[in-house]
Amino acid sequence: MGIVYLIQPAVYVGTNYFKIGMSSKDTIDRIKSYKLHTKVLCIYNCDEPENVEKKLIKYFTEKYKVIKGKEYFDSFNNLCIIFFMVVSIIGLTVSL
Repeated sequence: MGIVYLIQPAVYVGTNYFKIGMSSKDTIDRIKSYKLHTKVLCIYNCDEPENVEKKLIKYFTEKYKVIKGKEYFDSFNNLCIIFFMVVSIIGLTVSL
């Protein structure tokens, strides 16, 4: 069990830039490693976080502009809703 998450790193607060990430642990320790003032937008528990993250990145790469590496995207305010929809489409159980 692990997590996939959507955050807005502190350096991008006030922009439309967001990051998709994952941790193979079911804790938020990985998210805590980001700088102070990073905004956590969504966190979902899942059994195969690496595969889920790959599917999310693939989907977002096809729909949105990649701004850095492969996990940072330029998007708009409804990103959490879209993230939730994609997670649902790929068959995950969502934990809120």
